Amino acid sequence: KIFIFIKRIYDFYKINKKYKFDYVISFGMTANIINILVNKKGKTIITEHNVKSIENSVGKGINKLIYNCVYNFLIKLLYNKADKIITVSKYMGVDLIKNYGIEETKIDTIYNGVNDKKIEKLKLEPLSDEEYKIFKNPVIINVGAISRQKGQWHLIEIMPKLKKIIPNIQLVILGQGACYNNLFNLVQSLDLQDSIHLMGVKSNPYKYMYNADLFVLTSLYEGFPNVLVEAMSVGLPIISVDCKSGPKELLSKDTSTNIIGKYVLADYGILIPDFYNEDILLENRKILIQAVLKIMKDSRLRDFYRQKSKQRIKSFTAKSMAKQYINMLETLEK
Repeated sequence: KIFIFIKRIYDFYKINKKYKFDYVISFGMTANIINILVNKKGKTIITEHNVKSIENSVGKGINKLIYNCVYNFLIKLLYNKADKIITVSKYMGVDLIKNYGIEETKIDTIYNGVNDKKIEKLKLEPLSDEEYKIFKNPVIINVGAISRQKGQWHLIEIMPKLKKIIPNIQLVILGQGACYNNLFNLVQSLDLQDSIHLMGVKSNPYKYMYNADLFVLTSLYEGFPNVLVEAMSVGLPIISVDCKSGPKELLSKDTSTNIIGKYVLADYGILIPDFYNEDILLENRKILIQAVLKIMKDSRLRDFYRQKSKQRIKSFTAKSMAKQYINMLETLEK
């Protein structure tokens, strides 16, 4: 990895020397560091897509410990040298200021946008006959990498209790990743193969979202959960953990209060306590069950949040995102 890192510095040095870019925008921690080290003539814009103090504290083993320490040091050492730092949520900016000493004036927040017109077409593609058999029932859906960060096992764990109240309820999980076998084995151990469907990666996830009844986000942490915006773009009601960071900024006009001990009917979706603190894990799962039953048994509430999702997505289009980037570049030009 060290060799690859050095090679990337050298390769970018050659490209940058040849083309003499006016602006270089980088995405992700390693690319950001290379951008800052190499780009000395044009404007250096770096972007962050996760909460660094959390991302650089998770993982086990000596290699991960060294990795986290090195990157934390480099962020503190180098990030203030960038001309502009773009974060995809406001909380990420607060984290950089508080934990890494980044200058507040360097930071702008530009939320990720989605291609709403493309999604509008893709969501209407038909399901197969086998898929329709699943989606003719009440369906909860989760879409994302199958990893510890995304916390999908919490949804699987609560399904037996949900089925006692709504016997035909189904859970669909789209995605692939390191924890896939763990989820598969958990489903088998609960004998819920007929109710929980691990469908892998799909080229068009939007048709599944569109035909579902509820999207639930269970991540332990996020930077900005793009999948919530995608789910809202097809008009799905949302239940999300109040994790760091992004969900509250998407779903609530009031971002000042923590969601503790209960679910909250926020402006654009339902917020529940996060699953990061394992000491109150069982209690927070009970709250998730309550929130799911609340919206699944109340068709008027589902319709209300479907309309709210459609309203909210207007602020998160790719066109809006591009306009904000252009404004940022024009400001740097002055």
